[in-house]
Amino acid sequence: MMKTVLKYGAGIAAALAVVTLLVIHVIGIEYGWARWFLMLAPVPVLFISLLMGINEQKKFYYQNEINYSQALFSGILISAFGTVLLLMFNIIYHSLNKNFADEVIAVILPEMKNLSYSEEQQKEYITQIRNTYTLQGQVSSAFMMLITGIVFSAILAAFIRNKDTFTQVFKK
Repeated sequence: MMKTVLKYGAGIAAALAVVTLLVIHVIGIEYGWARWFLMLAPVPVLFISLLMGINEQKKFYYQNEINYSQALFSGILISAFGTVLLLMFNIIYHSLNKNFADEVIAVILPEMKNLSYSEEQQKEYITQIRNTYTLQGQVSSAFMMLITGIVFSAILAAFIRNKDTFTQVFKK
C-alpha cells in the first residue's frame, strides 16, 4: 500500500515542481497566461494522479474490490504525501532563490501601471505577492492543495469503489 502512496505522492510533487520550474525559468512569468497556468496546473495533475493511484491500490492491494472508505483513505494518503513533498520543495526553492518575489514584482509592476492601478492598489498587491512566498504563504498553499486532494479523493472514491459495504452493513 505504501509503495503506491509513495509513488503517486512523489509523482504529484515532481510533476508540479517540474511544471513550475519550466514555466518560471523557460517560458517566463512575463506572460499573463503563464501565471494562470501555474495556478491551474495542480488541478488536473492532482486529479489524474489520484485517479491512477486509487485504481492501482484497488488492483494490487485490495484485489480489485475496494469500498468507499478504502478508496478515500488511499486518496487522502497520496494527497498528504504529495503535499508534504511539494511543500518541502517549495521551501527549499524559495530559500535558495530569495529574490523570487522581487522577480515576480518586477514583471507585474509594469502591468499594474498599464492597467492604471493606483499607488495604494499597487502596494497592496505587492504585499500579497510577498506574503505568498513566505513560509506561512507556502504552508497555506499546501493546505489548500491537501483540501483539494481530499475533495477529489471523496469524489473519485465514490466512482472507483466496487464493493458496497454500506448495504452489507444494513442487511445484517
